[in-house]
Amino acid sequence: MSIEGQADLREALSYFGIEGLWRETIYRLSAGQRKRVELSKILLRRAPYILVDEPTANLDQDGRLRTIELLKRISDRSLVMIATHELDLIEELRADVIRLKGGSVEGIYSYEEFTRISDRLVGGYIISSKILLRRSSGDPRRILEKYGASVEILRFEVDYRALFRSLGIDNIPEKSSVSIIWVRREDLEKMQEKMQGATIMSGLDIQIPVSIDILARDRSLVPRLVEDIMSMGETEDLRISRVISEKP
Repeated sequence: MSIEGQADLREALSYFGIEGLWRETIYRLSAGQRKRVELSKILLRRAPYILVDEPTANLDQDGRLRTIELLKRISDRSLVMIATHELDLIEELRADVIRLKGGSVEGIYSYEEFTRISDRLVGGYIISSKILLRRSSGDPRRILEKYGASVEILRFEVDYRALFRSLGIDNIPEKSSVSIIWVRREDLEKMQEKMQGATIMSGLDIQIPVSIDILARDRSLVPRLVEDIMSMGETEDLRISRVISEKP
């Protein structure tokens, strides 16, 4: 890459505050950092058409605001098409809408037309959060069972690199993985016998960094879900988005 090209790359990464990562290999980055890298590439291109899939996924509030500003900026020179389920993003960009259902086009609307029908399309709310989960809290999936079919966990991921670093393990193998399993203390010895070669950590006073997306089909459940999430541990980031889905 030329010196000029390197300068453009650093400027693009700087927009999202990740200029210090430009020599890092991609597999070492978190999901949010990878998303910022992908979005930074847009600043390096001068294409007439740009397609972006779920641009605000895995981003904190600062990253989300920067992404929205970036999309507005590049729409002056390119036709930008965004795949998203977020009504809030449509409203913030004042974008025209092509509505898809089952792979087919259901309708094409100007922004003004879409705002008139959007109330009929609010099928639920997604609560996205990053939590330092207390071990004593137990499995979040069990905590949310009381809501039945009104609540669905769409994503539950452990940031194993952050978990290893919190345990003082810095030399993390490239293809590492981790599973978090909640078990009764009396079952632990049986598990250790069956899981030959596995490392089982028990009784450690640690916090488990997780990312979780929860779909609430009823708006009235959102405040209770937020309280449940915050009771599980230290909440690093929490965002609520409306989603497009036909009401029954």
